[in-house]
Amino acid sequence: MVWSLARALTSVSGLVLAILAIAFSFRPACAAANAPEGRTGPGPNVTVKENGDGTVTMANGIASIVIVTKTGRLNSVGYTYDHDGTPKTCETLSGKGQYYYGGFSLGNGVFEYALAVDPASNGGDLADVKLVSSTEKNGVMEIHFSMLRGSPGFYSTATMTHRPQDERFEVGAWGVVTRVPAAFNWLSADDKRNWFIGVPTKTGVKVPDSPHEITVCLDGTQAGNYADKFIYGQDHSDLRAWGWSSVGQGGLNVGRWMMTTMEFSNGGPLKRDVSSYPYSELNNSILTGEVGMGSDGYLDNGEVWTKTCGPWFTYLNSVPASVKDAKQAAHLLFQDAQARAEAEAKAWPYAWFKNEHFVPASGRGVVKGKIVIHDSGNPNASAAGLWVGLQRQPQTYKGFYDFQKWSKTYQWWVKTEADGSFTIPNVHAGEKYLLWAFGPGAAGTFLSQKLEGGQPPFACDLPSKEFTVAVKAGETENLGTIQWTPVRVGATVFELGTPNRKADEFRHGEDYWAPGTPPKLGFPTPVWGGQMEFPLDFPDGLNYVVGQSQWTKDWNYVLPAMADAKGDYQPCTGTITFDLAKAPDKGATASIYIALAGNDGDKVVVRVNGADLGTAAGVTGAPNAMTPAGFAPPYSDTSSIHFSDHGPFSDERITFPADLLRAGKNTIALTMDSRKMVSFLMVDYLRLELPGYVPPAPAEVMAYAGNNRVLVTWPVMPGATSYNILRSTQRDSGYASMASGHLAPVCGSGQIRTTFADTTAANGTQYFYVVQSVNPGGKSADSKPSAGTTPTAKLSASAPPAPTRLTVAHSGHHEAALTWSAAPGANYYRVWRTTMHLDGVGGTDPLRTVLMDETAGTGFTDHSPTDGRIYRYHVTATNAAGTSGASDAVTAVPLPPPPATAPEALAGNWKKTRNGNAISLTWQPVPGATGYVIYRSTGTVSEFQWPVHFLTALVETTYTDQGNTDKGAKVKGLDNASDYSYQVTAVNAGGISPPATVHVAGH
Repeated sequence: MVWSLARALTSVSGLVLAILAIAFSFRPACAAANAPEGRTGPGPNVTVKENGDGTVTMANGIASIVIVTKTGRLNSVGYTYDHDGTPKTCETLSGKGQYYYGGFSLGNGVFEYALAVDPASNGGDLADVKLVSSTEKNGVMEIHFSMLRGSPGFYSTATMTHRPQDERFEVGAWGVVTRVPAAFNWLSADDKRNWFIGVPTKTGVKVPDSPHEITVCLDGTQAGNYADKFIYGQDHSDLRAWGWSSVGQGGLNVGRWMMTTMEFSNGGPLKRDVSSYPYSELNNSILTGEVGMGSDGYLDNGEVWTKTCGPWFTYLNSVPASVKDAKQAAHLLFQDAQARAEAEAKAWPYAWFKNEHFVPASGRGVVKGKIVIHDSGNPNASAAGLWVGLQRQPQTYKGFYDFQKWSKTYQWWVKTEADGSFTIPNVHAGEKYLLWAFGPGAAGTFLSQKLEGGQPPFACDLPSKEFTVAVKAGETENLGTIQWTPVRVGATVFELGTPNRKADEFRHGEDYWAPGTPPKLGFPTPVWGGQMEFPLDFPDGLNYVVGQSQWTKDWNYVLPAMADAKGDYQPCTGTITFDLAKAPDKGATASIYIALAGNDGDKVVVRVNGADLGTAAGVTGAPNAMTPAGFAPPYSDTSSIHFSDHGPFSDERITFPADLLRAGKNTIALTMDSRKMVSFLMVDYLRLELPGYVPPAPAEVMAYAGNNRVLVTWPVMPGATSYNILRSTQRDSGYASMASGHLAPVCGSGQIRTTFADTTAANGTQYFYVVQSVNPGGKSADSKPSAGTTPTAKLSASAPPAPTRLTVAHSGHHEAALTWSAAPGANYYRVWRTTMHLDGVGGTDPLRTVLMDETAGTGFTDHSPTDGRIYRYHVTATNAAGTSGASDAVTAVPLPPPPATAPEALAGNWKKTRNGNAISLTWQPVPGATGYVIYRSTGTVSEFQWPVHFLTALVETTYTDQGNTDKGAKVKGLDNASDYSYQVTAVNAGGISPPATVHVAGH
């Protein structure tokens, strides 16, 4: 049925129907594959054949794997599928041994083979191969490969055991590494990173001022682009189905996928790991310490510990050969894999896997409850979308008291429903579970009970009566209502971001993982990752103005140290400017709460109106002490240089005398005082609190007449938790309440103005409106009245039509200007921007859509786009009756003019380095350049060519060419008896300059 529907793809509607048919038609089969006893209905028997050469073949007529019993590696992963009515078999492994458990694991890597479940004993329904590596003092590693009748794939499980006789050991970076053949050309890490890779790259060149994993591809379809495995990193909570497809011309229309569960991974739901590499690699990074999370895999002498990771599934699928379009085929395969992953998750824990170290459903229970947030500064605090988790505190001799670092325990995390309720299924029966919670509704962390032996390095809110959770097999433990009371010093003056432990709501939160696109093959800009956009987007520094700026475009996801023209790294500062209507009361105390999504550096320096809080009198910091040099976050991580929007969370509350603040303009500045390429500060959430503070009234109120209604709008105000709307038929008196407690988005979060529809307004009567800003401390004075507005039957009772003729009138350096034709009956327009990303086959995919502005006119100029990125714009029209649909979209790629002149004063000189002879190049900066590209040849050359002469790309105006610096090289450095020629070209997103050349003679 699936294939006949897929063959019917003849239109867009047919495509949609086929996608749905494929996704849903697989679900019953997937569910049946994991039914009790493993019975799947018709299909060949599962077989296990010993091949007499140290390998065994496990097969079920669809999937077949060849297991090397001594090493636990796979030599083959075959797939038999329907190829237009004819069975066809393909190999999905790149070569022998290219599937293995890699990294630091117990055992000694040599395994003993046993057939744990002989399919002959169950009628061919199930086979399970067990491999055991046991040592005298280095623990035991046990691997299982399992296969079910009719299942299009196989399962893998690994159990590590550390016994009383075993010595200290670190499970530091461990998981499955596997590679696909070159025919697999489309990588699907998730919905956003889902694109054509093409012919894989075999060689690349490293570039200075970047992580060692960064390379410029010299060959393959991605030639000229940056490559890095971390571009495809994911949070463990998002890991459901990821893999490669073989599609398009010469492709097989086949996919290979990994699917797992978070129960046996580490570091909490936001643990970041690498799942797919651009070099035909597909990983399940189960227990690693990437980006500083999940790193406490330290086992002490004699520590008794066992952890079973799995079973997890390798899935094989196909679409018919008639699907010729590469993107269509890849998306069908990926959607089917996602549907299969959903079915696998519903079948967990698998009833067919019988093992002493795997807890079956009968040994598990359910924990449920409801979280209610009581925030004295925010009566609207919602417990929706919180992460709630259960874990036992593990043994640690390294002093880790934070689930973000834990690796040895099992973990169960779910998100709360809209009302704060949660249900955590399949928890192992046991006692002393800690309940953790965090998320967008409250700053900080909820913890049900203090830990033993130490506490987390961030503030935890404990309940009035601390508790742990006991789970009984086969039962549901109802915790009832759990009140979370976050710490408060005072009312919110302003807030920046959402306390979700990520920086994804800020600028580049949607494309931080995307390197810049080279303006020409062989001339990459220095933008190897999102953090390198910072000095280009904010050449004058970052100054966020509360009440005017927006998170999505005016505060960057990371504040990185940046190299200057000499190559010296300079700290980065983010400044927040805000107004206070009056000075705080004398003797009052203010507080800044700072939540960090990640950092790497030394001390964080915080200044209020220029006063360093590390040296000011009366300042305290918790949980980290304030020192004259600032406060030191507890963790350093690599999240920024490893293409993430977060690492391990930490926070700091700084309390200071409020007399450092003043009436009028104020500033708060954050600086990570460190000068290294890896140094950065990543803000998750920041809030200024001040006792007694009441938000100001909206600066203006607009009222738009409709038919028996009026639309009232005003700017959202910092610190306001709600608004009161009052109406009168006289401008200067007689105002009566129309609505109180009106909710609106947080100032800066995206929506610039909020609205209220007065549906009680009568045609023919003139009305005036005022608005009050409200917080728990009180309400503001009335705003200035709106202009008088009279509803009338002459106005339409319908929303206006969508604007037409939207056009990009101009685009240039950090700029895109739009115009459109007026929509009849519109009072104002909203302009929306969607960041796009290339899909590798000539198209684009959307990443994030944000509101840019509201305007009464028919034009708008966006001054915040990043050069070289692709943006799609659309406009909507609004009147008192409603909002139109979206206009037709237009696309803009803002680009600066290319650097106009060649680098001047290019010179090269021989020098000695520890790696041998080298040549030092220097040149003058080129106006408009964001970087420089260097080519090199031996002797003289009439024309430098890509890729044979490509040397590197960099930001600085000096470079030392050290030649071969590989550790294994017999001769390091350059040959000083040879002549060398160099070409240096200035580059930016818009193009390249004329080249400069220099010849350096040998001596």
